[in-house]
Amino acid sequence: MKIKKISNPFIINKNYYQNSILNVDCGEQILPIGKDGSGSSCNLASINLKLLYTSDIEKYPDNINWDMLDNIIKNGIDYLDESIETEQYFDKGIEKNQKYYRDLGLGLMGYADLLILKKIKYGSEESLKFIEKLMTFILDKSYKYSALRAKKLGKAPVYNDYELNPYYLNKCSKETIDLVNKYGLRNGKILNIAPTGCSIFETKIKTTDGIKSIKEILIENDINYIDLEKIGKKQWIDLKNSFNVININGEIQTVNRLFYNGYGAVNNIKFNDNTSFVGTNEHKFLVKSTEKEGYGYWKSVKDLTKSDEIIVDLT
Repeated sequence: MKIKKISNPFIINKNYYQNSILNVDCGEQILPIGKDGSGSSCNLASINLKLLYTSDIEKYPDNINWDMLDNIIKNGIDYLDESIETEQYFDKGIEKNQKYYRDLGLGLMGYADLLILKKIKYGSEESLKFIEKLMTFILDKSYKYSALRAKKLGKAPVYNDYELNPYYLNKCSKETIDLVNKYGLRNGKILNIAPTGCSIFETKIKTTDGIKSIKEILIENDINYIDLEKIGKKQWIDLKNSFNVININGEIQTVNRLFYNGYGAVNNIKFNDNTSFVGTNEHKFLVKSTEKEGYGYWKSVKDLTKSDEIIVDLT
């Protein structure tokens, strides 16, 4: 995609640094832009996977309450879709686009917690097989309940102008495929994995003393995290009680201070296909190299120009 326009709407955003490593803002859902230039907004919710764990192995041999997950997905689709109608929009253009695309963003969180409960190593072959099974189930049920809402309330207007890409539909059950082929989908987008693992006060860090949240670490150091939010000022936070983590090289590293990134402006980037992205100056894109064919390099938002072409993986 080629950059068409870069502007700064001064939208508030917060990021965290830990030992100079920046955890930047989200970008999980590309928001469509209307023909008149009007924007749209995210519509997100996350399933807490940790809550699905059950010790009732007689009914659920793999310790996952699939019935609960089925019900959560249905309620999530219903809730997010209904919120499109009940939202009090501050901008008529956003309202028009939301009701045309009817995009949802049902995602998940707590995956690592669930693996811990199941005693599965994160990133192992067993964990990959498990997440494949889990996400196939979530995909299938999400499409099913969106199709059932389309049966009752009508499909998303975007499907009057564009055809559904069958790639993900073909991964669903025959029941769901038949429902979608008959009634369509109520929503242009259904699943999005928001960065619920980004560093916020509730984010958990694996230390050599066990798993702790940033909030717990601040409390242990007699630091009022609520005051940090109110002040919203960039600052280093010195810790009187340092802690150790294992870094990417497998080495023990001592953390004796954190950097709170406070509030800051973000940039609105519009691409030539009318999609857009909002990100901080520090957020990086993979940009096509003009010097070496087939190569790219990472470039911060603040350094982007209109001549840059962004490399996007559409597989």
